Amino acid sequence: MAYNLKYQITAATKNNEVAVVEMYIDEAVAAVIEYPATAIQLQYIPRSDDIYEPIYASQLNVSIDVTDDDDNMPDFTTLNDRKYLVKLFIDGSIYWQGWVLSDLVQYSFTTGRKELAFNAIDGLGMLDYIPFTFTETNVVGNTKLSPQSVLYFLYSCLAKIGFPTGLNLITACSYYAAGMSNRGDGSQYEPFNQSYLRPVYFQNDDETYIPCLEVLAQILKSFGCKLYQSNGKWYIVAVNEFAAAPYFAYTYFTEYTPAGVLVTSGTFNTLSEIQPYTGNTSGLYFTNNSQMKLFKKGYNNFNYRYDISYAPNYISNSNLKNLTSGFPTLWQTFN
Repeated sequence: MAYNLKYQITAATKNNEVAVVEMYIDEAVAAVIEYPATAIQLQYIPRSDDIYEPIYASQLNVSIDVTDDDDNMPDFTTLNDRKYLVKLFIDGSIYWQGWVLSDLVQYSFTTGRKELAFNAIDGLGMLDYIPFTFTETNVVGNTKLSPQSVLYFLYSCLAKIGFPTGLNLITACSYYAAGMSNRGDGSQYEPFNQSYLRPVYFQNDDETYIPCLEVLAQILKSFGCKLYQSNGKWYIVAVNEFAAAPYFAYTYFTEYTPAGVLVTSGTFNTLSEIQPYTGNTSGLYFTNNSQMKLFKKGYNNFNYRYDISYAPNYISNSNLKNLTSGFPTLWQTFN
């Protein structure tokens, strides 16, 4: 597939940066069409409420003003989930990319300014419907029983999203087994390239493979890591290591190409501080009053009720005394 730039959507941000959304299409393009943005929002959506949820999918919400050129606005009437490739740039640097969802499009019906709203996803949710694949050969070490590095499973599953150019993968996890090389031996040493699994572990009873998203979730949860996209790359980070700030503000990382080739390694700063907008130096601030802290009343008294029953063939002995004469209650003898 050869994707070409067809639409360019521009917006100014509150912190004096320029956000540009570029839309690419898999066909020849005569000229780039520009539209002003009325809203651009990137949000991260975990699959569950589990604090150790490993998959954090992201979605880009875009609204554009098409009033002055509604003849050339994007055509979302398609069953092709990969018709439009979207890239988000912040001040010229790639920040995010994904595929446009053609089934979540809104077009305002009005005589005033006309807005077109659509969403794009990072593709992680698509992996829930794409099975993992492993092609066996007669070569030794290339069967479903042959150990493969955990890193292999990670980048193989992410490749199923189908981006024309895959994203680099950054791992920030420093949990090691005995005998592994660690960060003290070199900043590039991380556990995923030194741990091994067999493809057969991810097969169903009928020897088909489970979905790629489930492969990722099982691996990442076992390491206590989460996966998300940021800065135009995939990030796999250990939750406890990221949560260690401010005591350990710098976290080791290793960066790989989409094919698992080492690019670089080192440390980055994970310490973040949300500050007021006026005089802000961290780049993080609340944009509205939708952020709330919930206070819930505690409970100082618990009442628990349960009906206790007994089997009819048990001896009834509510006072727990020894029987010295007669017969147990509800029992009788037979000759």
